[in-house]
Amino acid sequence: MIELSPAQIEDLTELVAICKDLRADVVIIGAVAYNVFIEDMDRHTGDVDVAVALDLDDFVKMQDALKARGWMQRAQREHRWYGPTGAVVDIMPAGPRIRAQGHLVWPESQVQMSVVGFDHVFTKSEERDIAPGLRMKVIPVPVLSLLKIVSYLDRPAERERDVRDLGELFDRYELDNDERRFSDEVIEAEITFESSGAFLLGSDLGKICTQSEKVVVNGFVAELKDETSRAYGFLRRARIRFFEDNENVERDLKVQIAAFADGFDRGVVE
Repeated sequence: MIELSPAQIEDLTELVAICKDLRADVVIIGAVAYNVFIEDMDRHTGDVDVAVALDLDDFVKMQDALKARGWMQRAQREHRWYGPTGAVVDIMPAGPRIRAQGHLVWPESQVQMSVVGFDHVFTKSEERDIAPGLRMKVIPVPVLSLLKIVSYLDRPAERERDVRDLGELFDRYELDNDERRFSDEVIEAEITFESSGAFLLGSDLGKICTQSEKVVVNGFVAELKDETSRAYGFLRRARIRFFEDNENVERDLKVQIAAFADGFDRGVVE
């Protein structure tokens, strides 16, 4: 179970109750979802990201309910809310109409955010006990990876953290699952153990992607393979350390990227 503060637990419990009253699914996305599935002592976040299955007209009702209970919305950053006991929660409305158009435009700031991949948020989420007495839906790692790719491509200069997280997932995905890391699909693809997490993540991501999402991921993979690109630079910077054999580190990174791309190609259903 992940570590949430008492304030986060109390405010999230109230948020779940409000969404239940509105008959709207609420799903944890972002860093908390990462920590639910990946044990990473170095990965911390001060806020909780959630998506709610509401279009903007119904989201107004949710806003009114939150404000009536003491929640405060940050001006010009409409997704950011401060709970009555101090939790910071980023709330993303992603109802059917928003998902159909592929993006959300916030009414006050007119900031546009991509919601590519958000259909999977509500169809593939898994219920988890995230704190004593608090059970919520959480996106699985392949969906999380897709959202991080979309988030990076939406605002590449601002989203280094998303690329770095993907690099961590290349290392950690299915790390404790020897049955998959040494499976026939890995062996037949001639993938090393060190790159098997990246390969399996690519494969599982490929299995869920629609044709339009496949184009998005392939665009990201092409950028990762380009050693002059911003995305490759972000990953390289995360791996390179002082007093290490950096030439071998960079070589291993390129092998992982190739394994992820191979897995994705094999996983895609035409």
